[in-house]
Amino acid sequence: MKRTVSLVLAVVLMLSVTLAPVLAQMEPSVDVQDQEVKDNTVVVAKVVYDQAGWIVIHKDQDGKPGPVIGWAAIQAGENTNVEVMLQEELMGATTLWAMLHTDAGTAGEYEFPGDDTPVKVGDQIVMASFMATPAMQEGMQEEQMAGPYIKVSDQTTDGTKVVVDEVSYDQAGLVVIHKEADGKPGPVIGWTAIQPGTSTNVEVSLSETVADGQKLFAILHADAGTVGQFEGDQDAAVKVDDKPVVQAFTVSVAPATLPVTGSDSAMPFWPMVLLAAGALLVLGGLAYRLRLQG
Repeated sequence: MKRTVSLVLAVVLMLSVTLAPVLAQMEPSVDVQDQEVKDNTVVVAKVVYDQAGWIVIHKDQDGKPGPVIGWAAIQAGENTNVEVMLQEELMGATTLWAMLHTDAGTAGEYEFPGDDTPVKVGDQIVMASFMATPAMQEGMQEEQMAGPYIKVSDQTTDGTKVVVDEVSYDQAGLVVIHKEADGKPGPVIGWTAIQPGTSTNVEVSLSETVADGQKLFAILHADAGTVGQFEGDQDAAVKVDDKPVVQAFTVSVAPATLPVTGSDSAMPFWPMVLLAAGALLVLGGLAYRLRLQG
């Protein structure tokens, strides 16, 4: 009998470990990346929910979700590349929030405030922030590329430095990296000098280690004071049409090398269920046979 109990416990443990990733896949979640906005439409990379609902886009307000500017329906299960048309045009780089809502009222009709409340896991609303930058129209792009500009991509780093893809300025300047503060450029954590003209792959060392998923801003500054030194307000941000030359981006910090313990892919749900059922049947037959022998 002790042997039977041990076998039962072993199978239960095996099933809990095996099925946990499957159950976790259906936990409500929102995955969205910083992006260039075309046709006034943002794209949410992945939304997971076990029933029909809504993905709702909010403007940032003091570092939190503010006014709603767009929404789109989602189906039960995993939704990928969900497009959401915005109801107002973005004026420059803007922090937005993608939030998951229920469709608890009239099916297919967004009703909030009302029945379609935000989805929560524990006490936390299922949402994620991202930086949305309007795409330049043809003609405007050529005009801007002729003047001061800065280009930087989302990137993987060791946390101590970042790389700016390209920066152009007709005189000596400075590329300055700012941390995000309430959706806007905050404290300076790094800078480097650039020469007149176009510079590519500009590496900037950081004064503090950044975290995985952290948003940063690369801003072009004039070098108006001591050459080659960043001197705060004296080296003011370069502006085009009264707007700073700035680009937001997100860093992914490469983790330390660890032994591989599993795979990101999971076995489909129904084969897992059938496997578990088969294991239980085998166990049941074994227990019955042991009982007859005892």
